[in-house]
Amino acid sequence: MTIERDVAPVSVELASHRMDDVFAGVRGVINFLGYVASSQEQVPRELELTVRWFFARAARLSGAPHYCLFIAEELTTLDFKVLLDHLFNPAVQPRRSTFPKLTAAFASKTFCFISVPAPMASLRTSIDWPLVFHECVHVLETVAPLVPRLYPTLPKDRLLLMYRAEHGDTHAQEALWTEELLCDFVATYIAGPAFAWRFLRQYFSILGVSYRSLTHPPVDVRIRRLINLIDGLGFKAQAKLTERLLDELLKDLKSYPPVPLPNALVAADQIEADCKSKLQPFDAGTYQDILRERCRAVDSRLLQDILNRRPVVVDPGCLFTIVAFSSQCEDPGICVLLADFMRLHAVESRFQELGLRG
Repeated sequence: MTIERDVAPVSVELASHRMDDVFAGVRGVINFLGYVASSQEQVPRELELTVRWFFARAARLSGAPHYCLFIAEELTTLDFKVLLDHLFNPAVQPRRSTFPKLTAAFASKTFCFISVPAPMASLRTSIDWPLVFHECVHVLETVAPLVPRLYPTLPKDRLLLMYRAEHGDTHAQEALWTEELLCDFVATYIAGPAFAWRFLRQYFSILGVSYRSLTHPPVDVRIRRLINLIDGLGFKAQAKLTERLLDELLKDLKSYPPVPLPNALVAADQIEADCKSKLQPFDAGTYQDILRERCRAVDSRLLQDILNRRPVVVDPGCLFTIVAFSSQCEDPGICVLLADFMRLHAVESRFQELGLRG
């Protein structure tokens, strides 16, 4: 047996403190996983199917990711490895893994948790589910990161980036902003214009414009980029409606928002161009062709069918584009029906995959 003679002896007191840290971390992990498991009953199966559809649409970016939906207060994404490092080292800033082998053993593969607020996860508000697509892109960025390629000297850990941004590192702030712009872009490019509209309709805040966030670009900057994207995809009417609503929301703003970091916008343009070469866009032509082929109708007719409680079974991207811009479809009863239609589409798609008939 070989004896390590160069290792400094560890005092009993220090060893005891380290063991306490280990047990505290283990308790934190168990408590977190217990909460995630207990919240599963509140996650509708229809929301899970909708998220699965989105990941299938974005498969060329990272393949099939490992993730779990759960209910929490905020709409956010947690990387399990980062969570473990935080739980085992809560007081270290910037965090350094005191027990790297232990945390690595728990997180040898990338696994993410997507938390969704209970009101948004409800079947009665399914019209707002496109907002979850933004978080799905954060998962994809964790699995197969694109942003770090433009910032090779920065850490990939989002919490470390936030720490550095808080301490004046403008490159870290640019990287954080770039990732948010990327998530907005992909959520819209492959799933349609619903994300921008539902964001403005339900979750817009003037604070997001007037306050300079270290992690997110000003809301108006984000939405105006999406308006240009939506218009470029051929959704002209939706782009005009979104611009009109944004201007209405901003009319009482007395001070202009801070000028965004130009490098973040340039970096986002670079990554978006790369994504376009890999992803199939959901444009107006594709949308209309699907409706014509599957339903033999235009969206205005299908919207009326939905309001009259008639089933319209199309993929979530088409369904959200039909209903997202209609205030009448915010009715809880209509939203429950929308969730039913999404489930029916998932069942139909599975039958087709298996080659079943009947």
